[in-house]
Amino acid sequence: MAAGWLHPGEGEAIQRMFAWYITGEYSNGEIAERLNADGVDLPDGRRIPFRIHTV
Repeated sequence: MAAGWLHPGEGEAIQRMFAWYITGEYSNGEIAERLNADGVDLPDGRRIPFRIHTV
C-alpha cells in the first residue's frame, strides 16, 4: 500500500471531525455543517465541501 499525501487543512479537518464525533454530541450532518462554516481550502484555492457522506 502506497503512502498518501494529506494536505494540512484536510488533516486539521479530520482531527476536528474525530474530536466532535467522539463526544457523541454531534450528528454527521452537524459535523459537516461545522466544517463547512469554518471552511477548508486547498492550495489552489478551492474549498473542500463536506457532506454527511464524507464525514
